[in-house]
Amino acid sequence: PPGPIPTTDPAPIPPAPVERGPLFLFVTEDPDRDWEVVGPHVIYTSQSNAQWAKERGVGATPYPAATTVADLKGSREFAVVTPADCVALAERLGNDAELVFQPIMGGMAPEIGWRSLHLFERAVLPELVRRGLRSSLTAA
Repeated sequence: PPGPIPTTDPAPIPPAPVERGPLFLFVTEDPDRDWEVVGPHVIYTSQSNAQWAKERGVGATPYPAATTVADLKGSREFAVVTPADCVALAERLGNDAELVFQPIMGGMAPEIGWRSLHLFERAVLPELVRRGLRSSLTAA
């Protein structure tokens, strides 16, 4: 049988969570073009989550009941940005902040999501390393 439960001091309170970026981040060379591509998928997901929160009657969701791409663009929760704008976003958020990708949000075609992820890998991640916002990409 297991021994008695230790009666030590409670665990320390963990630090506050790191700053979180948008719920949806999409990196592209042409944000205007790609807002039109990803917008319907993001609207679907945002509306669905907002509706579920309303039906629950308790709690909250960061997803607004967006109905247009303009609604999405006006929310801090969604970002379709150039590589340079993504680097600037990461700098504003600071070290150890979260950048959240949802590359197949709302049924988006995987090849669209991959295009953004590959551009992030190629044009953003090395710059984040260079600026000290991310550890080296090579194994130690």
